[in-house]
Amino acid sequence: MVAPKLLNGSRRAFFRRADLLLYRLRYERAKLLDEIPWQPYNPDFQLRRDALLVALLLPCALVGRYVVESLILKPLFVTFTDRGKKSARMASKMAENCFYALFYVCSLLSGWLVYRSENWRVSFFHGSCISAFWELYPRVSSRFRLFYLSELCYYISSAIFLVTHDTKRKDFRQMIVHHVATISLILLSYIWGWMRLGLIILMLHDAADILLYTAKVVHYLGLWPWNMILFACFAVVFYVTRLFLFPRVILSVSTEPWIEVTREPLANRIWVAYWGFYIVQLLGFAFFLNTLLYLHCFWFTLILKMLKRELLHPRSAKYSKGDIRSDDEDE
Repeated sequence: MVAPKLLNGSRRAFFRRADLLLYRLRYERAKLLDEIPWQPYNPDFQLRRDALLVALLLPCALVGRYVVESLILKPLFVTFTDRGKKSARMASKMAENCFYALFYVCSLLSGWLVYRSENWRVSFFHGSCISAFWELYPRVSSRFRLFYLSELCYYISSAIFLVTHDTKRKDFRQMIVHHVATISLILLSYIWGWMRLGLIILMLHDAADILLYTAKVVHYLGLWPWNMILFACFAVVFYVTRLFLFPRVILSVSTEPWIEVTREPLANRIWVAYWGFYIVQLLGFAFFLNTLLYLHCFWFTLILKMLKRELLHPRSAKYSKGDIRSDDEDE
C-alpha cells in the first residue's frame, strides 16, 4: 500500500508545480499585455482605402484582359491559322496563353523592381536566410502596396475567367484550388503584414509561368523543336523555383520564427504576449503553402510524362497541335 500512496503524492506534487507554473505564465503574460500594444495587422492596412482600390483595379483587370486577349491577340493569331471553327478555337487558345505569358513577364519585372527598391534582401543559402521576412511589421511603400493589390485583383479576375471563359482542362479542379490558395495567401499576407514573403513567392512562381505559356504558344504555331526547347527550360525552372526554393520558404515559415523568438526572447516580447494569434497565422500560412506545394508535385509528374512522351515520340502527329501542358486539353 506504500507504493500507491507515494505515487499519488508524486502526482499531487507534479500538478501543484504545473499549476504554479501556469499561474506564473499567466501573470507574466498579463504584464506583457499591459506593456505591449497589440498590433495584429499590417499598420499600412486600411480597410476602406484598400477595398476602394481593389474595387477600382478589379474591373480594370477584367476589361483589360478581355480587350487584350479577345480584341487584339485573337484577331492577330487568326491570321496564323486556317479558316474554320477548329482554327478559331486554336486562335482562342493561342491568345489565352499569349496573354498569360505577357502578364507574367510584366508581373515578374514589376515584382523585381519593387524588390530592388526595398531595403531588405533574401538569400536562400546562408543560415537563417529569410530572416528579413520576420522583421516586425515593416512599413510598406505605396509602390509595394499598389503592386500587391494589383496581383490580388489579377488572381481574382483570373479565377473568374477560369470558371467562365478559359479552356477547360483535366486539371481544372487543381487550378481552382491553386487560385483559391493563392488569393488567400495574398489577402492574408497583406492584412497581417507578411508582404515580403508574398513578394518572393509571387516572383518564384512567375518565372516558370513565363516559359510555360510561351512554350504553349510556340507549340500551337508548330515551331518544332523550339517548343520542346522552351518546355525543357520550363521544366528545369519549375523544378528549381517550385520544388527547391519554394520548399525553402515553407521551411522558413515553419521553423525560423520560433528560432528567432527563442534566440532573442526580449526582442520578440510581442510574440510571447500574443503567441496564440501568431500560431494561428503560421498554421494558416503553412496550410496554404503546402497546398501549393502538393499541386506543384502533381503538375511536375505531368511535366515528366510529357517530356518522356516527346523524347520517345518526337514530332508525333497525334500531339503535333495539342496542348503542350494537357494532351489536347485532356491531361
